[in-house]
Amino acid sequence: MKRDFVGSSEGNSQLFGYNFGDYPIHKFNYFNVSEDFYPLYPCFCGRDYWHHECYRERVNSDTFAIEYVVDGDFIFIHEAIREVCHPGDIFLVHKGGNCSMRCQTPSAQKRTVCLDGALLIPLLSSCGLDRVFCVREIDNAKVDAFFDMMDEHSCRSEPDFGQLSTLCYSFILSLAESAVTGFRPPELQKALKFMRQSLNDSLSLTELARYSGVSQATLYRLFREYFNISPINYFLEQKMEKAKTLLQYFPVKQVAGMLNFSTAQYFSNEFKKRYGVSPKNFRCRPSSRDFDHADKN
Repeated sequence: MKRDFVGSSEGNSQLFGYNFGDYPIHKFNYFNVSEDFYPLYPCFCGRDYWHHECYRERVNSDTFAIEYVVDGDFIFIHEAIREVCHPGDIFLVHKGGNCSMRCQTPSAQKRTVCLDGALLIPLLSSCGLDRVFCVREIDNAKVDAFFDMMDEHSCRSEPDFGQLSTLCYSFILSLAESAVTGFRPPELQKALKFMRQSLNDSLSLTELARYSGVSQATLYRLFREYFNISPINYFLEQKMEKAKTLLQYFPVKQVAGMLNFSTAQYFSNEFKKRYGVSPKNFRCRPSSRDFDHADKN
């Protein structure tokens, strides 16, 4: 099997990444619903199967999706916030956001429900889920039941959209309630804020711990617990996410200097290690305009 670039665009939204053979394999069912009658409704649902060579990135996403990990581990990055999602975790793809995903295990599987409707954005905002990208403390039995119900309705010739709308509304509220218990410790929040402010600089663990108000050992433990990665490697990943944006406008050597890498070669090696393509080739990748017939899932 080989790795192939795919891309598509719709309006201001762009989707691109890499397939590996037939992966990711999407087994989705789509709902045919009248948008005028239901303020909140599912667009599609189903399962998808991933290989660790797959990669997807959305720019200005035009969808809101609830992604439920059932096997393997996914790395999900939303607006430079990195989450490692294990079986039983949920990550949220928000409309208008920039995000990427890949699995860090040899293979992985997740269940997906995409929602839309006039009530969606106000509901997410009112319950605070518009600021949440990963939910861990959840009742998995209830989550399984919700996805099973979505799948069951999607196979009907005439789904009950009134019931589906109510189910989606209740599920979002339950996710919001679960998310309250999953907020990160304030010391970790301080560290993340300091990292975001320091992406153009170098950063030591000593400096980061001093700003966060905890010992280096405690900070290391927090990053391992919440992100399954060391603080410095997390910081490096955030630099790489920023690099992808800068590479759209500046040459490789200049981006390496802007992000304070010691050499352009070191920057290139770290970039390719994470994304499977050199920053030079990333800059030269085909525009998503050229992929009118590409896989849009």
